[in-house]
Amino acid sequence: MRVKMRKFLKSCYFKILLSTIAVIWTLGLKTSNFASVLLVVLFYFFYKNEINCSEKRERIIAGVLSVLLAVFQVAGNYDDFLLLVDVKLVLLIKYILAIAGWCCIFYTLIAIIFKMAEEKDLVCAAQKNSKGIKVFGASFGILILCWLPYFIAYYPGILTWDTEWQFEQALGISSYSNHQPVLHTLFLKLFYNLGIKIFHNPNGGMAVCVFVQMIVMASIFAFLIVILYWRKIRKQYLALCIIFFGIMPFNALYSIAIWKDIFFAGSILLFSIILWELQDSHDDNRLTKIGQIIGFIVVGILVCLLRSNGFYAYLFCIPFMVLMLKKRRAGVILGCIVTLSIVGIVKGPVMEAKHVIQPDIVENLSIPIQHIARVVADGCELTDEEEKLLGQVIEIDRIPEEYLNYISDPIKTLIREKDNQQYIKDNKKEFFFLWLKLGLRYPEEYIKAQIDQTRGYWTTDEQYWVITTEVTEHAEILGMYRDSKLPSGIVRIMEWGENAYMEIPIYGILWSIGFYFWIMLLMLAITIKKKKNILPFLPVLALWGSLMIATPVYAEFRYIYSLIIGIPLFIAISFSSEEERNYVSDAETITNKECL
Repeated sequence: MRVKMRKFLKSCYFKILLSTIAVIWTLGLKTSNFASVLLVVLFYFFYKNEINCSEKRERIIAGVLSVLLAVFQVAGNYDDFLLLVDVKLVLLIKYILAIAGWCCIFYTLIAIIFKMAEEKDLVCAAQKNSKGIKVFGASFGILILCWLPYFIAYYPGILTWDTEWQFEQALGISSYSNHQPVLHTLFLKLFYNLGIKIFHNPNGGMAVCVFVQMIVMASIFAFLIVILYWRKIRKQYLALCIIFFGIMPFNALYSIAIWKDIFFAGSILLFSIILWELQDSHDDNRLTKIGQIIGFIVVGILVCLLRSNGFYAYLFCIPFMVLMLKKRRAGVILGCIVTLSIVGIVKGPVMEAKHVIQPDIVENLSIPIQHIARVVADGCELTDEEEKLLGQVIEIDRIPEEYLNYISDPIKTLIREKDNQQYIKDNKKEFFFLWLKLGLRYPEEYIKAQIDQTRGYWTTDEQYWVITTEVTEHAEILGMYRDSKLPSGIVRIMEWGENAYMEIPIYGILWSIGFYFWIMLLMLAITIKKKKNILPFLPVLALWGSLMIATPVYAEFRYIYSLIIGIPLFIAISFSSEEERNYVSDAETITNKECL
């Protein structure tokens, strides 16, 4: 009997059963749903000729990643499990079984992708390269042409709430604040004033800001295409990259949306490209080395100044850059010192001299604030001492009615209304221990709060707004208004396209942050499996990590836009051979046909 049971547990039939159960429970389907029959059939063919990882290294990487993705999948849908059962032991068993079932699914899927990575190589050594300037120009031109209809339809561009405040600062209506990065505000001021001189109206000023942003982003994407081209990545893949950057609506809409996050995402992409180049460069030309380090410094400064979490992401990357970039170690160390020195001077003495207001203390405490608020909102008891400490900075009685599990703004607003943030600064130790003690006492509430506040960044089944094209009344007060140059019917079709991802299956997943995060993890796993350097992945991973401890919103697309536009780079890194740089001069042995 035991032998038969062991045999069954190792068979594909057990995996079919476990996987079907996992999908049904996780997606909240009824047990009588006919989809269960379809799932059994699907999983039968999925596991029938199962591909297994051959090497121990592969099995370990695939195992770790499959467990991670399975936990993400189940944790992201924990509330569906709670609807079915409230007995904790039964709930725990269901969680374990669901995770086990998803592990089976993901492990098999990862093994298939690993096999594809072995068989597919994006590099074609026989591919003839022409001058990079031609590739850059063609890529740049195509992207601008793809984005122009959106610029014309939403002329003078997309102005968001945050940017209205920045324009107020640029126009001298309000004081400079680094809550929105001053560097970006100064960019707006420069090109807005240029636009005013040319067009003599606020719409013209904004249009110039938008068009310059389009030029910058198209240049960054075209630069990536050129780098891939020089590394002999197949032209078909380059074409797909251009289509992705040019045709996907969120890229087009973000190219005309005035947000600090757009330039920041471009800076992170450039930083990853530079790290890739520094890591693989075989060019010992002194001018090339100097140029790379200058680029490393300039882009590093942008990463640190365009978002506050960019600075922390840069700090996280420093030890890895010094450790992994052995050939450029001296230059990298010098570059880091120069970068941090300039950033320190700008964020310190310069901003103080210009009386730039810094973000308040609660702005960076979204996650711990949500943890504590969840405890109060769920009716958990606090001691008199804890209530007294917390009551100094927030009206405790209002927390249950104001708390939203996916965004921290309501609770931060309550703290700001109390107007006693100095008390937090003066009693940091006490508030830290309050957060720690409540977490140890009520771990379930903290876990739920953490999941709800961040799940959009690591699960695929979360849909949140990505872009808005509305023009607010406040923007009109500033003299900026929608002045579309296209017929209203066409504009309505384009507006429908902004939210079509919520209606069209499969297409919708291309708008999912979690989906791109999973792709990045898969590409990272392939890169580790091939024993290649993972350094280009680290800036985005560090940025993602910063959101896990500080995000104010659970699925803000723009906050992690650098991940989305970095996917073409990550795929190229993981699916290319180790010989990208070894260009073949005598390609007689490989025909051009092989590059098609």
